[in-house]
Amino acid sequence: MTEKTLESGKDISSIQEQLKEFEKQIAELDNKIVKQQMKEQEKALGKEKDVKKNETPQSEEEQLFTQAFALDQTQKMNHVFKGLEREKNTLESEMKLDANRGIYSERKQEKLIKLEEKLQTIQEQIKENGEQSTEEKNNGFSVPV
Repeated sequence: MTEKTLESGKDISSIQEQLKEFEKQIAELDNKIVKQQMKEQEKALGKEKDVKKNETPQSEEEQLFTQAFALDQTQKMNHVFKGLEREKNTLESEMKLDANRGIYSERKQEKLIKLEEKLQTIQEQIKENGEQSTEEKNNGFSVPV
């Protein structure tokens, strides 16, 4: 890429501008992916709550299905949580490296704050699912194994 740029008569700063633009596009795509994942999780949680409010499982099959659904949702939330946590750790490492170079990125700091908020939200949802599952077991909805 550097050779092509120099051969075409352009300077290296144009490469840096392109790289910045690519980083910006990647960050925007990451944000869109996270937002979409959050929407899907919220939809799933909303449907799960509606099912729990409107119907109490009658048979063992329904109880088992309800518990399997709750477990699946919790696993999905854990997967999203771990991905966001990895992204947060990466961002923190990048910020430390940047700080050692004497660079401060406000964009990265803002992204870190948003990630921490999303992580907290997901953690609360996971805890809420666990509490609901415990309540169901205590109300006689547990399935013998």
